Amino acid sequence: MINETCAKNEALERELGTQKEILRQFDQSKRELVGKLMADLWSVESRWLQVLDRNNMVGEDYRMRAVLNHENLCKEQELTAELEATLAETKQALKQAQATIEALKLAHERTQMEHEDYLRHYSRENGKHRQLKREHTKQTSELEQAREENAYHL
Repeated sequence: MINETCAKNEALERELGTQKEILRQFDQSKRELVGKLMADLWSVESRWLQVLDRNNMVGEDYRMRAVLNHENLCKEQELTAELEATLAETKQALKQAQATIEALKLAHERTQMEHEDYLRHYSRENGKHRQLKREHTKQTSELEQAREENAYHL
C-alpha cells in the first residue's frame, strides 16, 4: 500500500507538474496574446491620434482661412464703399461737365449765329460796296471818256 500510495503520489505530482506546465504555458500564451492585443491597441490608438491631429490641423487651417477670408471680405467691402463714393462723385462731376458742355454748346451756337449774321450783313454791305465800286468805275470811265472827248473838241 505504501508503494501504491507512493506511486499515486508520484503520479499526482507528475500530474500536478503537467498541470503547472500547462498553466504556465497558458499564462505565457495569455501574456503573449495580451501583449499582442495591447500592441494592436496602441497601434490603433496611435493611428487614431494621428488622424485626430491631422483633423485638428485641417480644422485649424480652415479656421485660419476663414479668418483671412473674413479680413479680405472686410477690406473688399471697405474698398467697395470707397469706390462707390468715388463713383458717385465722378457721376456728379460728369453731370456738371455735361451741363457745362451744354452751356458751351449753346454759347457756341449763339456766337456762330452772331458771326453768320455779321457775315450776311458784311456780305450784303460788300455786295453794295462792289456795286458802288462798279458804278464808280463806270462813272469814272464815262467821265474820262467825256474829258477825252472834251479835250478832243477843244
